[in-house]
Amino acid sequence: MYTINSLRQLVIKYLERIELANFTFQNDILKPF
Repeated sequence: MYTINSLRQLVIKYLERIELANFTFQNDILKPF
């Protein structure tokens, strides 16, 4: 049970990092326009 919880937290952190990167990426693309 503990391993599943820690795995879930890892995945959530990873997904949050990806979404944050996508957000900044989109902002950089939209800046020139």
